Amino acid sequence: ETFNDVIVFDTTVLSCGQQGTILRVDLRDNSWSSSRIPSSPRLNKIFASSSLDSVFVAGHGSTLLRGDKDSWQWNPVAVPAESDLYAVFFADDKHGWVVGEEKVSGGGIIFFSDGSSWAQQFLTPQPLFDVYALSTEIVFACGGGGGIYRLTKGSWALLPSPISSSLRAIHALSSTEQWAVGDGGVILRSDGAAWSRWSYTGTSSLTSISGSPDSDVIIGAADGSILQVGPKVSGKTVATSLPRAVRVLGVHTGSVCLFKGDEIRGEEGQTPSLLFRGDMYYTPS
Repeated sequence: ETFNDVIVFDTTVLSCGQQGTILRVDLRDNSWSSSRIPSSPRLNKIFASSSLDSVFVAGHGSTLLRGDKDSWQWNPVAVPAESDLYAVFFADDKHGWVVGEEKVSGGGIIFFSDGSSWAQQFLTPQPLFDVYALSTEIVFACGGGGGIYRLTKGSWALLPSPISSSLRAIHALSSTEQWAVGDGGVILRSDGAAWSRWSYTGTSSLTSISGSPDSDVIIGAADGSILQVGPKVSGKTVATSLPRAVRVLGVHTGSVCLFKGDEIRGEEGQTPSLLFRGDMYYTPS
């Protein structure tokens, strides 16, 4: 099974797959467990936070799941329109967004949650593939046609974009630094005022992005490489090849979800130092 996303919080790693599998790893003892969702929907994106009691997973066929961190039981959550959901993000327990493709029009759709129910908030001409909340009032979304949208004080607006190809992932480090990646090796950076192309010569599609204010941005590529951008590499774009040629679909600040295989240790001194165990490469702490 191909896994589409990975997320790390506290001592837990979660990953979700194309056939409805949710994989959980306890990093304290490297124990593995998995859950298969009924009807086996394609699962696209996970959101989890140490500050929230629940974990959310977005998927095709209007699939939105809510998981309890204690029991790890997964329950369906109703959304008010038929859609394929590609990403979910919560700023806090009363401000959540999920984005995707609305079935009837084929355009993008954004749902908002106040913590108790979901309501349609915004429609776009093309599908939306990712969403990231910097705060309860500043949220970014990206998708087809190079579309980048920003929510500011309750209103969504389309931002000028220098490209027309699809953007697959977006991440905000601060109000003055945001990143988006997508098809054809596109990397965009914003200073909070305007988006521009980041110098990168690769052409492989970029599928995922992660980072934190005190670290570099990590980008996963379809050709199996991981890109690192930021102060730790002097503002350059450094590519690291994984031990096996695979399509990287999810990254989370040093953790990369792939597929089942044997354990292979990265070469000493490699950046990042990668460990391949079971269904993912990850950087040991």
